[in-house]
Amino acid sequence: MSVGLLVTGARAADLPTGPLPSPLRFQRPDGSFVTLDAPGKVYLVDFWAGGCKPCTREAPDLARLAREFGADGRFEIVAPVYGGWRHDQIERLATQYGMAELPVVADPDGWFMKLDVEGYPTKLLVRDGVVLVRELGGGRGTYRKWAPRIREALGKVPPTATPTSPSPSPSPRRAS
Repeated sequence: MSVGLLVTGARAADLPTGPLPSPLRFQRPDGSFVTLDAPGKVYLVDFWAGGCKPCTREAPDLARLAREFGADGRFEIVAPVYGGWRHDQIERLATQYGMAELPVVADPDGWFMKLDVEGYPTKLLVRDGVVLVRELGGGRGTYRKWAPRIREALGKVPPTATPTSPSPSPSPRRAS
């Protein structure tokens, strides 16, 4: 696991999960807001920072997760960037750091501070206002790590193996 800027030595098990004080809200590049409050919808919030190598290394995996799980509208990735960037600066920043495939957003409400995000990337898996998983770190392998967690949060069960040979059918009854 790679970690960008790390201020404390928090381990994933030490990072808090549970109900949020209010719905997370971020600002899109067009100035509109996205609020993570749709009932039953699962959100992967990827807090990142410009210049964070693990953050940019995992961008292709995050884009793959968005494509694979977001098609039915029940899953969404939101990628707030650290640094007080205004919504109109976000697209340039996302392009500069190779994050343009992701929905990069500004954080005008200060969620980085409210949630004590102290290292990058930090991810939250959120459903119905509850943080299900909070993890610090990233880089390559993000898809393998997060796909099963997303499937579970969505209530999707991987397909079971189909039998290689059909089950024998019951013998027909003979009339007496």
